[in-house]
Amino acid sequence: MYSVWTKNIKDEKEKDIFRSRVTSSRQVLQRLDQIIEEQELDYTDASTGLKSFDNPNWALRQAYVAGYIARGKSIRNLIDLDQKET
Repeated sequence: MYSVWTKNIKDEKEKDIFRSRVTSSRQVLQRLDQIIEEQELDYTDASTGLKSFDNPNWALRQAYVAGYIARGKSIRNLIDLDQKET
C-alpha cells in the first residue's frame, strides 16, 4: 500500500486503523479496478475505430482519451494494495 493513503494522518494508531479499513476493502477495490479497466477498453475501442477519424476534432478527442486512460491507470495503480513505494 502506498503511503499516500495515510500521509495526512498524524497519529500512528489512527494510521493503523485506516490501513486496516482500506485493506478490508480489498474486494471492493478489486472490483473498482475491473470497472475502470472495462471503461478504459470501451474508450480505446471507440477511439481506434475507423469512424473516429471522421471527426474533425480527432486530435482533441485522442488527447482526451489518452488523458482519461492515463488517469485510470494512475487510479488502478493506487488501489492495487500489493504495490509498494519505489
